[in-house]
Amino acid sequence: MHAYGAAPIDNTNCKACGKVVFQMEQIKAEKSVWHKNCFRCQECSKQLTVDTYQSNEGTVYCKPHFKSLFAPKVVEDETPPKPRKHELIIRENQPLELPPDVVRGRLNLTKIVGVFFVEFC
Repeated sequence: MHAYGAAPIDNTNCKACGKVVFQMEQIKAEKSVWHKNCFRCQECSKQLTVDTYQSNEGTVYCKPHFKSLFAPKVVEDETPPKPRKHELIIRENQPLELPPDVVRGRLNLTKIVGVFFVEFC
């Protein structure tokens, strides 16, 4: 305890400059303490607030730089994509030969033919 029964001043050091940060000038973010003036974007050095920053692995950025640095990127393949081949498959609902133990129904399905296009990669 200090004189007059006051609580001790938090002597935590600033993450950016390493100097002591006093209670009135501190910003707490990312499990660290910063001077208000030291709490800046890693890319453009714009001064940040607790409401205007985003971080990646403890490094702070302004929101525009965070979006540009960590946005999902399109992966382009060097080889052009192969065109897909269409294959015509004709399915007949009644096979030409049935096993002897299969009984045919009375419905004549010989004229029903389904045509399907199937894409193969």
